[in-house]
Amino acid sequence: MGLFGKRSPAKGASAPSLLGAGSEFVGNLRSTGPLLVNGIVKGDGIVNGELTVSRGAQWHGDVQARTATIAGTIIGNLEVAGALKVSSTAVIHGNLTARGASIAPGAVVDGEVRVTGGKAAAASSAPV
Repeated sequence: MGLFGKRSPAKGASAPSLLGAGSEFVGNLRSTGPLLVNGIVKGDGIVNGELTVSRGAQWHGDVQARTATIAGTIIGNLEVAGALKVSSTAVIHGNLTARGASIAPGAVVDGEVRVTGGKAAAASSAPV
C-alpha cells in the first residue's frame, strides 16, 4: 500500500504524468509512460504509454501513443499503436490511425479513420 492507504501502482506500471486543468504546455512533448491531459498542449508529442485527453482538455498538434482514451479535443493527427477509445464528448480534427478503435455515438471525427486490425499502427521514428 502507498501513502494514505491507497494501493501503489502495479509492479512495472508507472503513475501517469499530469497536465492539470488551467495549465498550458507549449512545445513538443515526450512521455516515457502514461500521460493525463486536463489542460492544453500546443505541440507534437510521443507518449510511450496510455494517453488520456480529458473532457475539456485540448491537444493542438500531432501525437503518437501506445494506447489512448480521448474525451476532449485534438486538432492534429493521432496515431495509436494499440487500442483507441473515443468518447461521446470528443472532438477530433485530424486523421486517426489505430490497431483497434471504439468511437462512441456523439463523438466528432473530422478526418480519415484507419484501423489496422492485428497489425500495430506504423510508428514514425522521427523525433519530436
